Amino acid sequence: MNPKPTVSFIVVSFNTEKLLRECLRSIETYEPEAETIVVDNQSKDGSVAMVRDEFPRAKLILSSENGGFAWANNLGIEASTSDYVVLFNSDAYLEDDSVSRCVAWLEAHPEFGAVSPLLYGVDGESQECFYLLPSFVEYLRISLRRPHTVITDDEADNAWLVGAAVVVRRTALKSIGDRLDDGYFMYWEDADLSIRLRRAGWRISRRSDCHVRHYGGGSGGGDNLDRPPLLQSWWVYGRYRWFARWRPPYETLALMLLDVVNILRTFLRGLIKPDRPRHWRQARIAAAMLARAVVQRPPYRPGGSPRRAAS
Repeated sequence: MNPKPTVSFIVVSFNTEKLLRECLRSIETYEPEAETIVVDNQSKDGSVAMVRDEFPRAKLILSSENGGFAWANNLGIEASTSDYVVLFNSDAYLEDDSVSRCVAWLEAHPEFGAVSPLLYGVDGESQECFYLLPSFVEYLRISLRRPHTVITDDEADNAWLVGAAVVVRRTALKSIGDRLDDGYFMYWEDADLSIRLRRAGWRISRRSDCHVRHYGGGSGGGDNLDRPPLLQSWWVYGRYRWFARWRPPYETLALMLLDVVNILRTFLRGLIKPDRPRHWRQARIAAAMLARAVVQRPPYRPGGSPRRAAS
């Protein structure tokens, strides 16, 4: 009888065949004893066939509809059997045993529910993975062209972990219902996970002695101007959903007023910028999502509402 694996990697895939192959190869190389679960969100490329042919040890779950990133991760969490769950993006890959060292650190620090290794892009530049919890004051700083508040310590009581490569203790997950909030189709589910863990009494940490390589935007992300309109809509909706749940009501109202100013500013900037259509598109999306946020209407969900999955 094989011993239960200590770590379960949950990798959500959506049309990322080449990146997914690199991701899974790195897990096989540096975490050969781990349980690997791939949840495919109705990819149209060769991802499913590639996993079946090249990674037969991986547990493959086929979602019958594209229910979103959080929903797909929940399918993986339900199927996993380990004491530690790694939410691992398909556009990330390992270069050493950093995940095992994160697990060892959690074993030695039982008050912590989740940790993230440092993230580095393929260009060698660091990617922030530990942010100050969102607030109206922070968004006002960004609106005024001020940089994000940088957290220099590995532990902070007012921060959240980016979900590209997060190691979560199983008992911590169970304390918050054993699932992510799938009301977020894509984006903001990691900030929501972090604050829910904190409210349940767990601490979270970044580990500067561990790292993961991360491309970023593998399933259609990018900055606000380049994101596909539907994903940009979900980002805006997720922000309002998060603020409505975790910040005082007056901050949500102030954020809406700030967005009105920024929408007008983006529209006017388009009058003098050579890439006018991109700015105007962003202004239209932001205006539409602001209107939806007032009545808490989510954007269109591709494929309809998630219902089931198949192995």
